[in-house]
This record gives sequence, C-alpha cells and structure tokens, in this order.
Amino acid sequence: MAYHRLSGYLSVIPLSLMLGACGGGGTDSTTASATPASVELSGTVPGTFIQAFCTDGSNPSVYSVQNGTAEHPFTLNLPYQTDCRIVMITNEGTAEQVITPLTFNGDSIINMRTEFDLGFVPLAMSPDDIVDSNGDSVADTPLDIAVTTVDGVAVYSLNDDPMDKDDNQIPDYYDDDDDDGVSNYQDDDYEHDGDSDRDGIDDEYDRDDDNDGHDDDDYTSSSNDIPVANYVVTRGRLLASQCFQCHGSNGRSVTGWDSIAGESYGEIMEYMTSEYSVTHIMGAAVVGYSQQEREDIATYIANGSTSGDYSESDDDYDDDRDDD
Repeated sequence: MAYHRLSGYLSVIPLSLMLGACGGGGTDSTTASATPASVELSGTVPGTFIQAFCTDGSNPSVYSVQNGTAEHPFTLNLPYQTDCRIVMITNEGTAEQVITPLTFNGDSIINMRTEFDLGFVPLAMSPDDIVDSNGDSVADTPLDIAVTTVDGVAVYSLNDDPMDKDDNQIPDYYDDDDDDGVSNYQDDDYEHDGDSDRDGIDDEYDRDDDNDGHDDDDYTSSSNDIPVANYVVTRGRLLASQCFQCHGSNGRSVTGWDSIAGESYGEIMEYMTSEYSVTHIMGAAVVGYSQQEREDIATYIANGSTSGDYSESDDDYDDDRDDD
C-alpha cells in the first residue's frame, strides 16, 4: 500500500517502539503510556449522522448533538493510527437524504494518533444542492475539507484502498458499481461475495461484518485485522524511494529537480546505466544496484509509481527491454 501524500505526520511508528529499538530514553514497558484504543475526531455540522470506514474493519459512527443552532457538535471516536474514510449523512432516512463522502485537502484518508477538530463542515441539506447523476442520494464528488494537520494527524490517499476498490473517492459501501441508481449497500443484485455489509472490507477481516456498530462475536484483532500480506508489494518500490528523495514523492517533483514519474522504461534505464558518470550524483546514487534492481526501479517508475501492474502489455514491456 502506498501513500500519495503525507502531511503533519512524522511517523506511523509509536514512540515507545522507537525508543525500545534504540535502547534509549530509560523507558520500559512498565512506565510507557498505553496506546489508546481510539482518538477523537470532532467538529460541527448542520445536523447529521457521521460515520467512518476504517481498514481495521471497524465502522464507528455517531449522531451530532442537536443544540438549537445550525452548527451541531459531534465527536467521533476513530481507531488509533488507522486509515479511515469519513462519510456524513443529512436528513437520514427521508426523501431529502444526502450522503456526503469527505476528502481532506483532496485526499480521502485520515489517520490519527491524537485528537483533531475539523471545524464546521458545510454539508448540503438537500439533494438539489449536490451533483447526483444516478439519483442514489450520494454526492458524485466528495466534499473537500481544507485542514491544517498537526503532528499525529495525517491525510493522504491510498493505492489499492480496500475501502474504495475503483479509486473514485466514494467508499464502496455507498458507491453504485453497477450504475443502476441504487447504492451497493442497498442493491440486491450487487456482487458482494465475502463482504456481507458491502463496506469494501472482506468478512474475513471485518470486525463488524453486519454493520450494526458493534464488534462481531467472533472478532479478535489477532485473527481478523487485515494483514500486511494482503496489501500489494510493488516490485521496485522500496528501491525507487532513493530516487524520490530528490525527484519528489513517487517521482513527482515540486522543486527544481525534474519529475521522473511515467518516463519510459528505456529512459530510466539510460539514466541509471550510461548517461551519468559515478562522479555525478545520479551515477553515484545507483552505483551499488545490481542490473536486476535497476530494472525493477525502472519498471516501477515507468508505470506511474502507483501500482505493481504494468500499464503496458507484456509484449511492449519486453520490447522496451530489448531496445535498451
């Protein structure tokens, strides 16, 4: 699984583990603070139901507090340091229902290890106020919230997101994959084998596979949480991370260095094998790589730095290799 963008989040490794690994700080398991089970996401809304879809299979939700104003406060407990998507519903269960997925600075995931206040979220209160081409009450485009993150709160997008398999920023639960005007969670003819509540998390890993807001009786974190092995390990990705120190995340530069994402396999191989001498930073950076490792890096970068699948046909890929 790859992160598109990371802001305000120095590390996803708990501090206690870092100190333990370094053998420093005088901290031991008896004095270190316990990791909380959840952290609070808060804000205000014009009256709504707030829910999250998280990669640990949980689906926390809460109603905002009716306080006689147009800005109802809410506090949603999200699982600690877990990737979650947020969806809000106004006028739930009525003809005026509006289902609004959220993004944050254009990214679909929020991951928290400290509390965070979103401020006021200006949700639509009527279907007439959203673009809803298929009439399923779900906004076709998420509502983007501008946030300034703090240390311990990250917003980013995921490649191979288990909650949004078609990568359209609408959680699978509320998506309409067969485009029949009925959201997946209500659609009797939607194919959802192995995903009873249609939230995008397979039942095997879903801690709440009937979507009733409570952990299933047979749920245990040791047997149900989505294992790392389930995520895509992309060939060349780790090796290419050295390139990204200069050329930007996934090869997309925002500085004076050139962007390299999407350049051809042949061009990347030329950069690494013949264009630069070992006295040049590029030549020095790759001098320790084997030929196979250089091919892996070139393959990863040439295919958009986003997937382990080749965007070209196998024949085209082989032709590129032969040409070089």
